[in-house]
Amino acid sequence: MTPVICHVAETLRGGTASYLDEILPRQVREIGAGRVHVLGPDAHLQDLRAHSGVVFHSFRHDGRRARHVLRLANRYLKLRSHIRPDLVHVHGTFAGVAIRTAHAATLGRSGLVYCAHGWAFDRDVAPWKQSVAALVERALSPLGDATVCISNHDRDSALSRGLPARSLHTVRNAIGLQTVSHAVAEWPGDGRRRVLFVGRFDRQKGVDVLLQAMQRLDGLAEAWLAGSSVVSDGVRAALPGNVKCTGWLDRTQLQAFYESCDLVVVPSRWEGFGLVALEAMRAGKPVVATRVGGLPELVVHGQTGLLIEPDDPAALASAIQSPTSAELREMGELGRLKWRTEFSIERLDRELMALYKEVLTRRQKVGSAALPSIDP
Repeated sequence: MTPVICHVAETLRGGTASYLDEILPRQVREIGAGRVHVLGPDAHLQDLRAHSGVVFHSFRHDGRRARHVLRLANRYLKLRSHIRPDLVHVHGTFAGVAIRTAHAATLGRSGLVYCAHGWAFDRDVAPWKQSVAALVERALSPLGDATVCISNHDRDSALSRGLPARSLHTVRNAIGLQTVSHAVAEWPGDGRRRVLFVGRFDRQKGVDVLLQAMQRLDGLAEAWLAGSSVVSDGVRAALPGNVKCTGWLDRTQLQAFYESCDLVVVPSRWEGFGLVALEAMRAGKPVVATRVGGLPELVVHGQTGLLIEPDDPAALASAIQSPTSAELREMGELGRLKWRTEFSIERLDRELMALYKEVLTRRQKVGSAALPSIDP
């Protein structure tokens, strides 16, 4: 018998949606149509592709986080009594709090895998907030069967904050082949450097630093911002004349921008992994990124892109403008090679399914439930 798997997320914007878009079709192929479920906010489900064989469920999202986290927990408890999942995979910090707590009320009738997709205690916030986030993660860790770390940095950070090593499993992010795009991205034809930013317009992603850098590059570069504000600390500054915004794009539209830009910038203040950097590398584009979190595992300075310190508009402007076109092309090709050899979706799928099997097997041995097995 094959298992029923339920993925749960409190938000599906940005990296979480990209992650699920990569793994869902492969899980359907391995365990069968109708056995993979996704529970997410109704306002975000359109951010996911309409994957054949995946069953989608929603809860009402009204922008007030505390309330809709409680709403998510309630919806989860009702849903699980209907679909009876063998394994629950939880994505994101707030979903991790809601679902692991609610899951405890079910007396462990299914396995639970949790992935924060970047730790809350790694955020650039007051030390007391980091300490509280770490305390919550340590307290909730025993309520799950395994915690996925999306980078080596993610694991090291978790260990430094006292999370138990036995629960941590490093499964570095990955992406598959790029979407074939017939869309057209419009750039000026005057020879200015084409800069692409993809993501949320919030403090974490450092889009405000990019805007300051672009002011320094007036007449030398133009940037497209693909995304929008999602949380309350979104950027509200007026855009310089050489910066334009596309809003959120579907995968084929976004691919057109990746293929036609000169470089991609990831000026994050903190980052568990950095899927945007990997998407750029897949497209053969160099990445200018900050030396934070998991980004240095992707961007090798001077080879697949350039690394700078966070919160430094002058350094970002220099990194955008200083490389020659030939150097950008060479770094882009090396980045594509690194993606192919280290970050293939086949490797991610293999490691994730092996973890699912380990969790289900372990639970069978302790007699928690007669759970099915997975052959990775």
